[in-house]
Amino acid sequence: MPEMPDLECYTMALAERIGAAVLRGIRLASPFVLRSVALSIDDVIGQAVAGVHRVGKRLVIGLSTDDPTIKRHIVFHLMIAGRLRWYDARKKIPARYGLMAFNFDVGTLGLTEAVKKHRAAVHLIEVEDNLQPLHLGGRDPGELSLSEFVADPDPGKSYDQAQSQGSAFPWWDRQRLLRRDPPPCTHQPDASGEVPQ
Repeated sequence: MPEMPDLECYTMALAERIGAAVLRGIRLASPFVLRSVALSIDDVIGQAVAGVHRVGKRLVIGLSTDDPTIKRHIVFHLMIAGRLRWYDARKKIPARYGLMAFNFDVGTLGLTEAVKKHRAAVHLIEVEDNLQPLHLGGRDPGELSLSEFVADPDPGKSYDQAQSQGSAFPWWDRQRLLRRDPPPCTHQPDASGEVPQ
């Protein structure tokens, strides 16, 4: 999960900047990036930030509501090229790669993605107790001890099975990291059966 350090940095930086800030507005440059329909943008405007944390590969901004049993969240899935940018003042969304902007009373959080095919996604969700719907199952490598990380619970697990569980940290990828192997070669063997380096 190579993006985990980035997500942890985003989490800490946002917690410092928007710890108790109020969300004043949301601007969309691309409607495709907002993937949820259960809550509208108007449903989250005017709410204060209750916390910022990471759930697997997603960054979550929790919002306070009048009802303590109902919690609303802004969920970012940055994918490969999605980036968050902080501006101390209201900022225009960048024309070529800007997707979305969140105006807080302390500044603006911008979502950008500098690729042609946009994969980053934002969800506005409402849950009653916790973020269980966001958990894909499996174990988060950031919450494992070294001995748990090194342990080999299921060496027969295929890449596809592991990719569909938890934080998408497959068994073979973990083993490759432990051995400090380079990424697997994708070249085909030549006539002698050797794979070119």
